[in-house]
Amino acid sequence: MPNLSLDALMANRTYMIKLTHPDSGQSWSGPISADFSVQASSQYSSPFADNKQGLHDKLMGAQQVWQNLTSRLGIDAGSIPVASMKTLLDSVSVWSGTEKPVFSIPITFVATSYKDNVQAKAVKLVSMVYPSNQMGLLQGITDSAANAIGGAIESVSNVFGGSIKQNNGLSKEASFMRQELVAPGGFAPMGATAKGTYMLEIGTWFRATGLILQDASIELSKERMPNGHALWAVVTVTLTPWRLCTQAEFQQYFLTGGGLSGLLGAVQNAVTGAVNNAGGGLLDKATNYISSTDLGKSAINAVKSARDYVDQGAKSLNDYFGG
Repeated sequence: MPNLSLDALMANRTYMIKLTHPDSGQSWSGPISADFSVQASSQYSSPFADNKQGLHDKLMGAQQVWQNLTSRLGIDAGSIPVASMKTLLDSVSVWSGTEKPVFSIPITFVATSYKDNVQAKAVKLVSMVYPSNQMGLLQGITDSAANAIGGAIESVSNVFGGSIKQNNGLSKEASFMRQELVAPGGFAPMGATAKGTYMLEIGTWFRATGLILQDASIELSKERMPNGHALWAVVTVTLTPWRLCTQAEFQQYFLTGGGLSGLLGAVQNAVTGAVNNAGGGLLDKATNYISSTDLGKSAINAVKSARDYVDQGAKSLNDYFGG
C-alpha cells in the first residue's frame, strides 16, 4: 500500500481547492475539507393580482359611499355586491429577476514544515476584501511637489474668493490625492468583461472564472510551532460572478465527468502515483503505471486527441473570420 503523505495529497489536484487572482499573479490552495454547495434563486411577482386588488378597493369605496347616501335619504337600497374578484389570472407569475449564484467554501492551509507561514497566506487572502491606495493618482508625489500643488490650489481659490489656505493641511501634503482608493483586487468592469476577478477551481470537476470576492473570514490555530508560526489556518471565502450568469455559463462551471481537465488531472495523478512508488527506472515505471489503469489509458487517448481538437477549433475560427 502506498504511503499516505500530506505533501502527496496536496500535489494531487483531484483533492485540492485553488483560488487564483490572475491580474496580480497570486493564488491560494488547500485540500478540500468540506462539501460544496451553491445558492441560486429567482424572484417572481403576481402583477395581475396586484392590479385587480386596486380595482377591488375602489369598488369597496364606492359601495360605502352608496350606502351612506341612501341611508341619509331614508332609502333601503341594499348594498352593491362586490365579488372577491379572484380568478386564475391572479395566480399568474411573472419573472422579476434572478440572483447571482453565491459560492461559499473554506480554504485550508496546513503547515508541512517549519518554514511554512500559513498565517501570512491566510491574512493576505482576507486582505483582498479591502480596497488599496497603491495605485493612487499621485501616490509617488514628493512633499515639495505637494506643496507646489497646494500653492496652486490656494492661488486659484483666492482668485475666486475661496478660503483654501496652506495651513489647513490640504495643500501641505496633498494627502487627499495620495489616499485615492482602488476597488478590492483592482476590480473594474470593462464592458463585456471585467478585470481584477478571481478563478475558483475545485478538484477536476469545477471551474468558475470572473468571480468577485464578497467576504472572507479567517480562523487560526492556537497551537504554534517553536518559531511562532500557526499549524493551520482556514479562510472561508464567499464569491459570486461579477455579473449575472446564464444557464449555459452556470452549467459550464461543472466539468462533466471531469472534462478534459479531469482527464489531464488523471494523467498527473497517475504520474504522481508512479513517482511515489518508483525506486528506480522512474520513466519506465511511470509509463507502465499509467498504461496499467483504464483511466490512465483513457487519459492518454484524450491527450493525444486534444491537439486534433484544438486544431479543428482553430481551423473553424479561421474559416469563420475569413482567415
